[in-house]
Amino acid sequence: MSAVTLQHTQRLEEILRGLMAEHEILIELASKHREALRAADAPEMSRIAAQRSAVNARIVELDRQRAELVSELAQALDMQGAGMTVRALIAAIGGQSAKQLSSLAEKLRQLIEKARKEQAALRDATAAVAGHLGGVLTQVVRTCSVGQTYNARGKMAPGTAMPAAMDLRH
Repeated sequence: MSAVTLQHTQRLEEILRGLMAEHEILIELASKHREALRAADAPEMSRIAAQRSAVNARIVELDRQRAELVSELAQALDMQGAGMTVRALIAAIGGQSAKQLSSLAEKLRQLIEKARKEQAALRDATAAVAGHLGGVLTQVVRTCSVGQTYNARGKMAPGTAMPAAMDLRH
């Protein structure tokens, strides 16, 4: 670890911990979003979406910092390569720092996978609710369209002309 300083490993640990915290927030927001979806609370879903957007922006920034640090560490360890991973760097660092970093990286991988599963479940639930609402709207359009002048999509349907006359003399 001659070229890699304690400052490098501490910074990497800090970034990994930051990424873990942000992914834990994403998991919590997914749960809250699911509850808001169950309650059909549109304002709450909107607030959660804004919070999730902020969390994603922080994750992007932390990931940019991670990539920059990985590049520095790769140069310090003379391990040049376009696809350098944190795992490969940790193996090259060795020692107690590597054990700590490896543990954090594994916990982060688990959190990322859990966040992905939560987001997929939320996406499926949202699609199911949207499909249900679409069906309800279709039924409302059919019910309210007495003359059947609207099709199932709520668009004007071409129909037959209705004979009508108006006496404008009186």
